[in-house]
Amino acid sequence: MATDETNYNNPYIRSPGLNDVGSYRVSGKPYYTGSIVADGSEVRFAFPSVTKQIMVQGANIQMQPLSSSSPGYQTDHFHHFTINPNTVYTFDMKCNEIFFKANNPGQAGNVEVYASLTGIDQAYMFELTGSGISE
Repeated sequence: MATDETNYNNPYIRSPGLNDVGSYRVSGKPYYTGSIVADGSEVRFAFPSVTKQIMVQGANIQMQPLSSSSPGYQTDHFHHFTINPNTVYTFDMKCNEIFFKANNPGQAGNVEVYASLTGIDQAYMFELTGSGISE
């Protein structure tokens, strides 16, 4: 069996990659999970493949594209998205992981995540950086 590296160099055999339009147009493989997020802690969800869409709902929670322990993460730049209760948020985005923190000190939060997954291996995903994420 050929490896991905071999397939990459073979012009007649291709596996899905980040710029493969078809991978984002077809129905995604469902992924569902949830967690209680303790006060002062962070929860990481690592997806088995690159996402095409993520739906999030929860209470007392912040969604972050980077871990708060990542180099370059700065709390003063507000690199997070606050999830309000009784609201479902839909994000059309490709990523291979996402982080959540409790929003209010002294209170735990909860989060539920549904992701529509592509057939693209998570190893192909680049590191998220730049304006609005790490700057």
